[in-house]
Amino acid sequence: MDSLKVFDPYDTTSLTLFSPLALLKASRPTTKCRFVRHGDTVHLLVFMNHTSDVPFLRLPADSLYKAAKAFMSAELQ
Repeated sequence: MDSLKVFDPYDTTSLTLFSPLALLKASRPTTKCRFVRHGDTVHLLVFMNHTSDVPFLRLPADSLYKAAKAFMSAELQ
């Protein structure tokens, strides 16, 4: 179980207090995201805000999976 820590987003020295996984847990999504299928490929669409209909970022789900596996293997070492 993690201990409770005070996080100040404007103080960059506080970033050293957390592991990357703890920072990910403390973050809050500020954009609208949606998974869509295009043929055989699944993409994650990231929108700038909740009212926009045009995504500004499209990520293939395969690259997200590979990045997550690389992150987890780095965390375990």
